[in-house]
Amino acid sequence: TPWTNNAPVSLTGGTHTLGPITNTAAVTFTNATVTFNGLVTNSGAGSLAINGTTANFAGPQTLASFAAVTRTGGTVNIESSIDLAGGTLNLNAATGDWVLNGGSILNGTINQSGAVLAFSSSCSNRLSNITFNGNIAPSTGTSRIRWNNVTLNGSVAPTGNASVNVGFEGNQTLSGTWDTSASTGTLVFEMQTAGTLTIPSGVSVTGGNISFGSVCFGNNMTLINNGTLRSNVANRNVTLGSPVIAFTNNGTLSNANAGGFSINSTTPWTNNAPVSLTGGTHTLGPITNTA
Repeated sequence: TPWTNNAPVSLTGGTHTLGPITNTAAVTFTNATVTFNGLVTNSGAGSLAINGTTANFAGPQTLASFAAVTRTGGTVNIESSIDLAGGTLNLNAATGDWVLNGGSILNGTINQSGAVLAFSSSCSNRLSNITFNGNIAPSTGTSRIRWNNVTLNGSVAPTGNASVNVGFEGNQTLSGTWDTSASTGTLVFEMQTAGTLTIPSGVSVTGGNISFGSVCFGNNMTLINNGTLRSNVANRNVTLGSPVIAFTNNGTLSNANAGGFSINSTTPWTNNAPVSLTGGTHTLGPITNTA
């Protein structure tokens, strides 16, 4: 049922489930739970204030849906899709942090400045055709992301006991910096759709408890390192699991602090660049070496 709202609304407490809204006035939810199952359209003086409230955007939205949304406390969950249509989603002090919770953000730019986009443990969280300006740095829990044509201008660097799981949709090239050195959790790279994952020159994957393997999907991966793959945490490994059907190293493969490498016994490794490993325990499959 579409709701056209032309007068101020203030709701405190309670649980509210709403369809599509066209809003031209101030709507405020305080200490409530609200689920938007349809498109939110704020026009003119229309605004949506979420104060101490859990707001679940369960219906597809556009960038315009959030043009006049502010949050003070509470949680914003994105459970459906937001098509940015080439625009920019700015997360800042006014919007507060958001959580991608089974939803998708598509076709545009995400800027983090004073607030972050967090990720739930849902295997359905998806970024597609996105330029992501900022860092992904959870400190607890497991963050899962499906990743398609994402340019990361920042880092994925969990801390504390946080883990990150990224599922790549077919052939993908990494960007940004990936570092688990400050986390006791895991970083898992896997293929949502079988394909080749390339670490290009200038991009690094560093830390321990890093696995190229399987959590949500586990389809076949061909891994090419033209950048840096580094195991630098004592008693922890960078592991290439059974989904990795071939590994080619043309870049830097290194360790520090006796970090180890574990390559599945059936995964062939073609090595075309010098490798020097000091200390650590390393388990390797078949190697074809030209360096």
